[in-house]
Amino acid sequence: MQGAILSKAEPDTVVERRKIRGNVAKGRRPHVWIDGVQYTNESLSKMSSTIGSELLLWINENDMRSVHAQVVSGEELGALTARGQWSRVIHSRTMRKAINSILARPVITELPAHDPVNVLLQHLRTRERGLQTPLRKHILF
Repeated sequence: MQGAILSKAEPDTVVERRKIRGNVAKGRRPHVWIDGVQYTNESLSKMSSTIGSELLLWINENDMRSVHAQVVSGEELGALTARGQWSRVIHSRTMRKAINSILARPVITELPAHDPVNVLLQHLRTRERGLQTPLRKHILF
């Protein structure tokens, strides 16, 4: 099954192994992290016995809203979706890393109700205009 998926992989798709995280005692359902964002789906969230094991992920680096997953043994899990606002707007891995870089610096802060992709685009538009004003204040769209 793994070979079938690889043969269908698009040029901008990479395959990576990620450890399944979670903690049943603390109520954290199984999930994986990719570039600072949590991914899961209904199937994975019910598989608490897999916490600590690895998944194979097919990541389209031009669309990070979801990734395709399978257990290393070959069981298909389907699409894992990025949590929160990260699943709303199509964005590349390069864009995700740029957003994370900006969020790590005290330039902008993401609010739960905001779309991080649009926050980055707004920041870049402001910077291009030469208005180096900090975007610490709330950006409302």
